[in-house]
Formats: sequence, structure tokens, C-alpha cells
Amino acid sequence: MRRQATLKDAYDVAKMLHEYDLYEHRLDKRIDVTPLTQYKRDVLRYIRTKSLKFLIIFEDSKPVGFVDYRIDGKEGVMNDVFIREGYRGKGLGAKLANKIFTEMKRHGCKVVKSGVRVKNVRSQKFWQRQGFKIQHAQLNYGMRKSL
Repeated sequence: MRRQATLKDAYDVAKMLHEYDLYEHRLDKRIDVTPLTQYKRDVLRYIRTKSLKFLIIFEDSKPVGFVDYRIDGKEGVMNDVFIREGYRGKGLGAKLANKIFTEMKRHGCKVVKSGVRVKNVRSQKFWQRQGFKIQHAQLNYGMRKSL
């Protein structure tokens, strides 16, 4: 099951964002780890103001992944996409991506932008299979996909 996050989901989303930071930090020590308490405040603010949306994917009623995104005119922007360890490689990321692409098309987006850490090779390959092309590189690869 996939659905938009509500205020009741804020703590679960914050925990997954924190897990995502820890994962990225293991790949690249230059990545700072944001405290869980800060994430909880941020997620609550984003959900309340609707400035950022969170789509959560569940497995056996347990939240196992999310994507946070926004729609900016004709562009969709995905900030963070995460599937918990133990659930990766089961097609959940592709289901989440397809749901987001459909949502963005429905809102008139012609392109999706995102980024992936240069050291996160597994994610790079995943997003390239989803049709993304690498645009530029620094700490992150900037990526783009036409819809």
C-alpha cells in the first residue's frame, strides 16, 4: 500500500529520514547526520504547510519507505527516496517511483528532477533504470527524467 503521509505519520517519516542519513553517512563520511528530533519538527512543519509532500510505502502495515517531493510548475522535484534495509531489491522503490511519476504527470509536470550521492552507486543504477539521465556531478549527481 502507498499513501500520502499525514500528521500521524510524522514520527515514522522522521525515523526513516534519520535512517536514510545514517545510510548515506556510511557511504560518505562527509554527509552530516541530522538529529531525529530535528527531523520530527521539520516533517510536522512540511506536512502542516504542504510545502513538501511525503508518499509512504507499507509492507504488512509497516512503513518501509518514502519519497518526499514537491511540484514546481512543470517540474517535479524528488528530494529524498528511501527504502529500509531488508526491503530493498523487492520492487518497492519502483512502485514508489511509478506512483510519483503518475502523480507528477497528473499535475502537468513535464520533467522530474532529483539527485543521488556520487558514492551511492546502487541508487544511481536504480534511477538510471527508471529513465533518469545524469546531468552534472558534485557531491550529488543531478538527474533529470522527461515525463
